[in-house]
Amino acid sequence: PAPPRPPPPTHPSRPRHAPPPPARPHPAPAPPPQPTPPPPLLPFCTQVVAAQLAAGLKDVSEEQLGSIVIAYEPVWAIGTGLTATPEQAQDTHAAIRKWVQGAYSAAAADRLVIQYGGSVTPETVDELMACPDIDGALVGGASLVADKFARIVNFKA
Repeated sequence: PAPPRPPPPTHPSRPRHAPPPPARPHPAPAPPPQPTPPPPLLPFCTQVVAAQLAAGLKDVSEEQLGSIVIAYEPVWAIGTGLTATPEQAQDTHAAIRKWVQGAYSAAAADRLVIQYGGSVTPETVDELMACPDIDGALVGGASLVADKFARIVNFKA
């Protein structure tokens, strides 16, 4: 007969028939990289104004732009007697100027005349004309009353 086989080797710290130690946990896989968030969207009205500028000034050279005056009036102000706050009007005028700077140049943006036309009244003209990017007013119904129009023309910024 064949000689008996020797017993299998055992780990010195555990008995021969002890269960194997638990498997070491593997490190959790790294989470997938997060995509870079898109830049914040421009406010809707600024997007609309930018689209209108792009379409309206499509074939206008920088030299021609020097003889153009842009008037901005919020659509909700047309014929309503409502006026944007000075902050709202300034933000939109600044966005117009920034768009012109990107499409043309900083010098063209600085030279551009941008008027506000949303129901300018004797009560609103001073604050509106104090805004750095509002260069003038496109006066509607208030121009039909001489003393109101005189007050607007002689605003105090």
